[in-house]
Amino acid sequence: MTKRSENSIPAQLIYIRSDEDAWRYLKAAINNEKLPERVQLIFDGWPSFKVKVKGKDWNGTVPTRVMSPLLDLQKDLHRLFAQINYGTEDLRKINDQDKDILELIVSVKKGSSDYDAPIDAQLTELGKRAIDKMDSKHLMITLLGAALVWGGVEVSKSLIASKQAEKNVEQTIELSKQETERLKIFAKAVEQRPVVGSVRSDFEVTQNKILKTLKPGDEIGTQGVTLNSTQAAAITHNERSGSKDLNLDEDFYVLANDASRATGFRIKLHRLADGKQFLADVPIELSQDEQSLIQAAEWSRSSRRVRLQIQAVERHGRISQATVYGAQQSDNKLAQKKS
Repeated sequence: MTKRSENSIPAQLIYIRSDEDAWRYLKAAINNEKLPERVQLIFDGWPSFKVKVKGKDWNGTVPTRVMSPLLDLQKDLHRLFAQINYGTEDLRKINDQDKDILELIVSVKKGSSDYDAPIDAQLTELGKRAIDKMDSKHLMITLLGAALVWGGVEVSKSLIASKQAEKNVEQTIELSKQETERLKIFAKAVEQRPVVGSVRSDFEVTQNKILKTLKPGDEIGTQGVTLNSTQAAAITHNERSGSKDLNLDEDFYVLANDASRATGFRIKLHRLADGKQFLADVPIELSQDEQSLIQAAEWSRSSRRVRLQIQAVERHGRISQATVYGAQQSDNKLAQKKS
């Protein structure tokens, strides 16, 4: 992520009015096509998160069981905003003004069960905040990737199709050739900007919760997929209610270092195994040699990795409360400098 001067050259406006626009510009960014130095994405009428449910409880009403996953979608938006604007996933950073800007308004069509939550204004605001925090390539990949998760068809279909394959259900969703090619582009987006993968993982949890709201006889249509209650039940799973302890011993890139703490320092890590990023505390008791290895990895600008031993907690796929208790030299022969 590259910090830019706020008084640099004006940003070029790029309007995103459909998923076709989003895929076109995402592909251009991933393929390193020539991009303006500064870009402001304007989302105009797209994307929108849409759900349509049929059943006896779904006639112009909002059953309380659907409120939780809709609130989760709001939290996912808050989390991405916190990452872009404050450099952290800590939702406590979101203030009241931020919440007003990001608030999702879910409309329900009269006499039906069509839920529609436009996200274009919120993503446009995210784009404004990101202009001076990211270069144009990373800005476009991050925002367009998130937009295609929340408002596109391909990612949602692929998540359901993968669950169907995992559960060995008889009838599965078939992805078209175009959808398959687009998912290859999306995979590259996740590789280049792991935060896009985090958005997809969060959405998968939300999608699972929505499918679990169905009762026998209900039918749901969302993001290009229609399932009845039986089909939905076959692929849903119970969410993990608790957290689990982690003992990690693997390679990391050190992305940033905050040395302002009196009892050591805090580092931002990129986990090579899956691209996850999280914060970890390095206690002052760690040996000077081990601290030097960590600092050297950070100074290398992600061209050198370091092997760390970490105790942490994982909840809903997120790593937190991490503390480094050991560091060794890693075999960096295969390490490649990350963009």
